[in-house]
Amino acid sequence: MVADAVYSGIWIMAPLFRASTAAVRGGEEAREVGLQLLRCTHGVVLYGPLVECQPEHRGVGPTYSIMRVLSVISAMGIVVVLKVARRGYEGEFGAMAHDIRDITIIGGGPTGLFGLFYAGMRGASAQIVDALPDPGGQLTALYPEKFIFDVGGFPKVLAKDLVKSLHEQAIQFGGTFHGGQRVTGLVETDGHLELITETDRFATRSIVIAAGIGAFAPRKLPQAAAAPWEGKGISYQVGAPSAYDGKHVVIIGGGDSAFDWADQLSPRAASLTLVHRSDRFRAHAATVASVQVAAAAGKTTIHTFHELHDVIADGGKLSEIELRDVKTKTTRRVKADHVLPMLGFVSDIGPLAEWGLQIANDEITVNSEMHTGRTGIWAAGDVTIYPGKLKLIATGFAEACTAVNQAVHWIYPEKKVNPGHSSNLAIFGQKDD
Repeated sequence: MVADAVYSGIWIMAPLFRASTAAVRGGEEAREVGLQLLRCTHGVVLYGPLVECQPEHRGVGPTYSIMRVLSVISAMGIVVVLKVARRGYEGEFGAMAHDIRDITIIGGGPTGLFGLFYAGMRGASAQIVDALPDPGGQLTALYPEKFIFDVGGFPKVLAKDLVKSLHEQAIQFGGTFHGGQRVTGLVETDGHLELITETDRFATRSIVIAAGIGAFAPRKLPQAAAAPWEGKGISYQVGAPSAYDGKHVVIIGGGDSAFDWADQLSPRAASLTLVHRSDRFRAHAATVASVQVAAAAGKTTIHTFHELHDVIADGGKLSEIELRDVKTKTTRRVKADHVLPMLGFVSDIGPLAEWGLQIANDEITVNSEMHTGRTGIWAAGDVTIYPGKLKLIATGFAEACTAVNQAVHWIYPEKKVNPGHSSNLAIFGQKDD
């Protein structure tokens, strides 16, 4: 691999050591010296934390010196990451390589977690690779304390509790979750696929993309007055509901999240104000009706055709916000201890767009088998689009089943697509399947 690499820039990330000639050539000695930035053999950049090459090493050929330094560092048990440009793709050389799995699921939200369980139930080895550090996707990152009402078997369930149950179910057959792994590339090697992340390589026979809306971040308030108060009264993530007990809460938005939280926090807050730029809402009708009933009873205030105009502080602490009527241009002040903007997300599916899939508006087109059109790759959940698509956790579960069953049959043709009912499967100690 080194011989055909184009070293346009190489990073060695490790505690800094000075390598003497003896250390580079035989590994006899190396000592810690602190951070450095220097150039050594053939203009290759090694920077800190890294290895310092002494001047006498600059006459050594690039392959020899790089590989010797790598062998010395590796022998000391230090993690090494080299970034190289090779055969037209940029990836990680020296990254940790994982054992090959039958199915690798990109995304650890509800759909991905259920897919991991289902793969194990079908007797396939499987793993999840996710950019977020913990399982659950948006439910963990953004809505851990939010109630969910439309998942089968639960009259209502906290998002964090649903994730906990899904994770327990998912790992019972040995499936693994690899968090903090942002996918940067995909290659085909020796008849299988290999996912590349910033630090690791995951060999796999097939892939199920369950990436939700992709890499996401909350859409922020556009008003300049909001930025200085982010994290100091304006928050894009809702904390524990008890944090809003007896407080003046303002929610900005007109979608499901805005109405769900308005409905949930209204009984706890001293006041609850919902602000939206229009009178058209993008939330479930039942939740909208519930909030409107609370407004009629004086427990909640709804300001349509309004937007944030300014933030007012008292003693360095947020105390009020000024709203502007987008029609009349008049303003009004509203008490506010907490402002919760819920304006949706900015999403990006990143390198998936370069994998030869049919993608429009960051959504992957799939057929009735959840296949993407590229051999060995299926998709499920919110990242997919097809006629009649519904973006629900419940439908994501069903799509994960379809994708996994198809992948298992493709890898092991002797296994049927339809596994039958779980109550009859031997893997659960029932009669032979």
